[in-house]
Amino acid sequence: MLNQRLQNAINKIIEKKYDDLEDYIEVIDFIKELLQLSYTEVIEGVFTYIMNQGENPFDEVDIEMDYYVGNDDMFSILTNIGWFDKYLTDNNAFYSDFGDIIKSGDRIYMFCSEWKDLSNLFKSNDMSLVEDILDPDWSEIFGDFDISFEDDVTEVLSDKAINHIKEYIKENDFIGKEIYTLDDEYGDILTEELLEDENTLFHLIDEEQMFNDLKIELKNMYRWSYNSASEGELFNNIKETITSFLGSEGDWDEIKKGDKINHILKFDVTSIFYQYLKLYVESTGKFPGDNANYFLEVLDEVLIEQGDELRGPNIDNFYPDSRRVKEDMTENVISNL
Repeated sequence: MLNQRLQNAINKIIEKKYDDLEDYIEVIDFIKELLQLSYTEVIEGVFTYIMNQGENPFDEVDIEMDYYVGNDDMFSILTNIGWFDKYLTDNNAFYSDFGDIIKSGDRIYMFCSEWKDLSNLFKSNDMSLVEDILDPDWSEIFGDFDISFEDDVTEVLSDKAINHIKEYIKENDFIGKEIYTLDDEYGDILTEELLEDENTLFHLIDEEQMFNDLKIELKNMYRWSYNSASEGELFNNIKETITSFLGSEGDWDEIKKGDKINHILKFDVTSIFYQYLKLYVESTGKFPGDNANYFLEVLDEVLIEQGDELRGPNIDNFYPDSRRVKEDMTENVISNL
């Protein structure tokens, strides 16, 4: 911060020479040579003078700051002269041109079409996976994978699902057919009594040829349930990462345009809005209103510049909650068998 003596000298030169020079850029160059100062010192002094006149320096000086000073010096200048407090957070100077920002009273909201629009906040290596998981139309995170009926499917069959399978077997005329894979003591005909023992039931489905289609269906249902449970759990993990960063849970809202109703996902970003505008200036040496069309771009660029992009989940050793898999498996069995 300039000492008052130097500031007074700059003030006097401006008042004396401004009318003789073409513009403030000429004034800045003149003062720099006359007083043998750095651009950082002169620009701070000139900007302070202009602000003391009740004007925004960037409205009065057609200047590309990064041509004259580095990012750190520019940020220091604007901090020292109180520009951030007066022109960045002042309601009358509110950055209202962002295409994804709505102001209501003293609250500031960012909106987007859906959750996957926020995948840009994540590290580039994680972005594709995050976008897929957040996509409401996508549900095959692990795709097609080998399944053992004995080791996988039977572990997630609830009592309700098992009872439904028994009824399916009874209703589809399997009772009374020959069986070949049980010991003689069980007989060679399928009876309803044989279905009552869970281990026997599983053995029959796994080993008897007449149940091949049923076994394939149940394995497919397990695959769907595993993927669905995984997607749901990972979606919630990613959602928590996003909402923790934005400081808002997010709410679905409606925007009416004539007869058309659009649904938007809205976040209260009041707590981070001005903070990230300031960080944008500090990190990039640019002004958000001039260089970013959306506040989401501001967040994205600041996170990249600071190396703080959000991290997506590591799915290499991920296993979904078995309780959720069982719930989804039960629903699949009841609905599709």
